[in-house]
Amino acid sequence: MTKVIPTQSLLTIAFALAMTVSVPPRANAANQNPTILPPNSAPQGKTYGEWSALWLKWAFEPPQATNPLFGSGPVNCAQGQSGRVWFLAGTSGPGNAVYRMCSIPAGISLFFPVGNAFCAGDDFPNGFADERACATSLAPDRNYLVEIDGLRVNGLEGGLFETLYRAFSPPFDLVLASDNLFNAPAGTYSPAAGDGAYLFLAPLTPGMHTIHIHAEFATGGQIDVTYQLTVQP
Repeated sequence: MTKVIPTQSLLTIAFALAMTVSVPPRANAANQNPTILPPNSAPQGKTYGEWSALWLKWAFEPPQATNPLFGSGPVNCAQGQSGRVWFLAGTSGPGNAVYRMCSIPAGISLFFPVGNAFCAGDDFPNGFADERACATSLAPDRNYLVEIDGLRVNGLEGGLFETLYRAFSPPFDLVLASDNLFNAPAGTYSPAAGDGAYLFLAPLTPGMHTIHIHAEFATGGQIDVTYQLTVQP
């Protein structure tokens, strides 16, 4: 979902998206999901919140023609990726279920939202605090579900306000080209603020894997994405 409020010199952008994924069941009290890095950790030297800001830039800065939020069927998961951490996309808002197929190299960690949103622009009297409140108000907030290879991820119960995996982004710059998916004026929107639940998944074993992502909005509608991943040996 997008919210664009242009004035003569102001533009507010808000976007909500959700995803679902599954992971092995609880193994011990210290780490309910052994294949998911704990939410208070700093994978590759970055917190969950810092990774969320990078994810938001990856998802929303590309032009419409190559934006990962719109793909279905066979897709190129390598597009826009670098390093040992790759992102998975949700969708551009509530709608029909989406199914994607792609390949990823072995040894790649995956970072993706279960449900999230962001706000950016000039139309916030209290700046970043108002932007963060805006993001919270737009995020899908209930019925979170993530399954990996049919196994449900623990700690997502209760949705946005109760999940163990909620992360706030630090302030970040959103840089939009002229052909952006918001049809907004090109430029840098700063600061931007995000709120949501995310998972940082350790590398999967070579072979076929299924990741299912689901979340719902209090106002109605859902986001439902399934990835069939082939991890190359």
